[in-house]
Amino acid sequence: MEKLMIFRDYSVEKIKEIVKGYRDCKIVLTLQQYQNLPRHTLQLCHYRGILIEIENFEYTMPLQEISLGNFWITEEYEKLPTSVFFNDKKKATTLMFDKEATVVKCGKDDKYSRRVGFLEAYFQATCGLSKTQAKKYLDKIVEDKEVKKGNKKNG
Repeated sequence: MEKLMIFRDYSVEKIKEIVKGYRDCKIVLTLQQYQNLPRHTLQLCHYRGILIEIENFEYTMPLQEISLGNFWITEEYEKLPTSVFFNDKKKATTLMFDKEATVVKCGKDDKYSRRVGFLEAYFQATCGLSKTQAKKYLDKIVEDKEVKKGNKKNG
């Protein structure tokens, strides 16, 4: 049986922190709490198997919404940074999403690329994972692809 938690009296900030520690459960929120949760928190809930129920709310999905695997895309939702800053000297890229900043820095021995910096920062900001989890996920993908590529050359 899944764990049920009712967060009716919690602030949105408190809910964002609590969600990071749970998996495979059901949470009950008010409509206002749900509407104020950031998109990445909702994606994290989906990723962690957390079902969100909204108290006293019936919903009919408009035709404009399309489900793509773990992510929902709607006509009115476009999460693009409001500002982008490249610091070539410090090998850093900063994306601003309203008041939230996502910063990625290049490794000491790595060659700085604005494109790679932007893409990594965008992934970290929108994937719903913590910065550390996002970095580990990307490192694992790159490592797995390099190992498979090396095996094809040797085989």
